[in-house]
Amino acid sequence: SDPYGPQMQAGQEPLAAGRYFGAEERFTAALSAKPGDPMAMVGRIHAQLGAGMFLSAAINLRSLLTEH
Repeated sequence: SDPYGPQMQAGQEPLAAGRYFGAEERFTAALSAKPGDPMAMVGRIHAQLGAGMFLSAAINLRSLLTEH
C-alpha cells in the first residue's frame, strides 16, 4: 500500500495542533514515499516555519519554487 496519503494526513493533525516538529517528520516521510510532491513540500515548509526552522524552510521553499 502507498504510505503517502496516511503520512500526509498524519502531518496535518500535529500541524494544526502546533506540534511542528512532529508534523515536519510526517511530511518528510510523505516526501520519501512520493519524492518532489508539491503538497508534501508545502506542508513541510509550513511545519518548519512554525518550528522556527527558518533556514531549512528557506532552502526547501527555494527547492519547491525551482522544481515547480
